[in-house]
Amino acid sequence: MHDTCLKVGRAVFAGMIYGHKFYKRLFARIEKIHQTSNFRARLVSSLPKFLLHCTPQTQLFCLMRIDFPEGFIWGTSTAAAQVETAGQHPWRGLKALDGAVFERTTDHELRRESDAALIAQFGSVYRCGVDWSRIQPEPQGKFVPEVVEEYRRFFEDLRARGVSIMFVLHHFAHPNWFEKMGGWTNEDNIPYYLEYTRLCVKHFGEYVSYWNTF
Repeated sequence: MHDTCLKVGRAVFAGMIYGHKFYKRLFARIEKIHQTSNFRARLVSSLPKFLLHCTPQTQLFCLMRIDFPEGFIWGTSTAAAQVETAGQHPWRGLKALDGAVFERTTDHELRRESDAALIAQFGSVYRCGVDWSRIQPEPQGKFVPEVVEEYRRFFEDLRARGVSIMFVLHHFAHPNWFEKMGGWTNEDNIPYYLEYTRLCVKHFGEYVSYWNTF
């Protein structure tokens, strides 16, 4: 059964890559296999109850075995714009289709200690970054000392808990002043990003094990 699930799973991923029509035909084939009484009986007996109401495709995916290589890094990830109250960046104030306004998120900046404890439970690496708009509110200005210290305490806490930092320098959010100057469409803005990067390395480099540019 594992071999069947693995073959179907590989085919599904191939369908996602090579075209929508193939993908639809493949799912129809999965549906047909799923309706085979013998296969369905074996499948249902192997599934947790909460999966019995899922689609056949989801059920098959859940039974696939995926082997990760030795040394594979397990961890968690966030972006400052996703979990901190919105700073002065272009995402602030955007309205979603459901009417929600992007401003307050999960109050991560107020819950760093408890969040660090949760992060440490789910792996040895945490991919994260800082809110560029909070830490450098003016072009090529100095980093705000209070904000720097806030992040440093958080990174120190994570290190004490055995969590390595994968630092993302830019995760879809930059200051409004950067956006008003043309953002990434203006090559003259490159020095501003380089200066921001230099200061991140200066203030947080001792805590970082891995660097991501974007």
